[in-house]
Amino acid sequence: MNKGYVPSAKRQAEREHQARQDAVNYARASVELEGFKISAGCEAQAQRYINNEISLAEFVNMPDNANQGLA
Repeated sequence: MNKGYVPSAKRQAEREHQARQDAVNYARASVELEGFKISAGCEAQAQRYINNEISLAEFVNMPDNANQGLA
């Protein structure tokens, strides 16, 4: 096997992880530019989304008491 070879499933997972990280970073910057502070609970849920533990729909639609929204 070539040293630089990465199986396609692993490459796809890496691309998905990076895309999720980029999306969260963009959203975080947008929220902070508006003058809001993101709560620790929301950050924790964002990390769960980045790690592919929850879907975007689950992340966006979480009740306020689950992630405490914006501080």
